Amino acid sequence: MKDIGIHKTIQIIARANNILILGHVNPDGDCIGSMTALSLGLKSIGKEVAVWSGEPLPLKYRFMKINFSEACQESLNDFDVIIVVDTAVETRIGAKLNLTDIKIPVLAIDHHIASENHFTYIHADQSQSATGCIIFDILKSLNVKITKSIAEAIYTAIITDTGCFSYSNTNYRTFEITLELLKSGINTSEITSIIYDSHSPEYIRILGASLKTLALISDGVAAIMYVSSEMIQKEGLKSFDTEDFVNYPRSIMSVKVACMITESPDSDILRVSFRSKTDDYDVSKLAKLFNGGGHKCAAGAKIKKPLAEFIPKLKKTIEDFLKKENNKS
Repeated sequence: MKDIGIHKTIQIIARANNILILGHVNPDGDCIGSMTALSLGLKSIGKEVAVWSGEPLPLKYRFMKINFSEACQESLNDFDVIIVVDTAVETRIGAKLNLTDIKIPVLAIDHHIASENHFTYIHADQSQSATGCIIFDILKSLNVKITKSIAEAIYTAIITDTGCFSYSNTNYRTFEITLELLKSGINTSEITSIIYDSHSPEYIRILGASLKTLALISDGVAAIMYVSSEMIQKEGLKSFDTEDFVNYPRSIMSVKVACMITESPDSDILRVSFRSKTDDYDVSKLAKLFNGGGHKCAAGAKIKKPLAEFIPKLKKTIEDFLKKENNKS
């Protein structure tokens, strides 16, 4: 589907009075920051806004002023428009909803284009380093005042999707927007500390156990790690946020593609996160092999399979993926 552009996107939002905001599965900082900023901004100009997520808010993002409501399929047609942020892939929506037969438009806002989708409208600006940057431009165009709370949410979206301005997607516009956010009085060091330097002892112990599972693939071009349900249960936890663990195998000098697997402690569901250092290896293609999706440098999937059975299959799939990608160059 063709990108409708920011002006058409603004028109759709401006005409709506009752808006539902959705994000993707395993929501990260860009997703949650974008949902928060958009909801706060639209409420400030008199819109009725609901935010639904299929998963609880990770502890490190709870400083943002966002309230998730419970998803309700029967209430979908009560809204004027549904806005899905940080994904343009229908199967990646976090709240378990059937959007096929609803009568209202669905607008997806992302900074990457998906090849397959069934949304009514898509605004995908690939020049932006994070979906939060697109949300900033939308809110400014709607004459929304960028309050400190909105700025904190957008800043969170930016730093988590650019690796604190270290990834290749960081550009001139990233810093322009960040400078505007600083005018709202945000404390950047405090936000960074909450997100990256506020771990529990359990987090560090599980990280240590996970690092011992590190395995290199294809002569060190790829690497995988995992967290088993036993590791999580040993620490007396019912759930655990492993979003950042994938950055450890990714940080190895030779590694171009990294993968992190997290086994759910209360089911046989595996959450798989894929990362690449450059656009040369499009890990969204890798995720699609497991019915997942995402972006070129960050993608994911959910697998219903025992961990011990899945790991050999994953290694073989990654090896085949790397061979195929290398043959193109």
